Amino acid sequence: LIALEQLEGIKYLPHLKKGGLALISNRQIAPSVSLLEKEPYPADIEAYRPRFPNIELKYIDVTSISSRLPSNKS
Repeated sequence: LIALEQLEGIKYLPHLKKGGLALISNRQIAPSVSLLEKEPYPADIEAYRPRFPNIELKYIDVTSISSRLPSNKS
């Protein structure tokens, strides 16, 4: 599983098989319900980790990686 946003990654963890690998961005992008203050963005994504003990979960810095990629903009 590759997720470019933390909540999206957490949302799909139940679909991975035991021993699965999830690469999840360390970037938080609040969904519209959080922006409207109807539902807060979770303060601690790591709190979800114990729910999935058989999944390898790694956080990646997608902002840093993407800044090093070439751009085709002129």
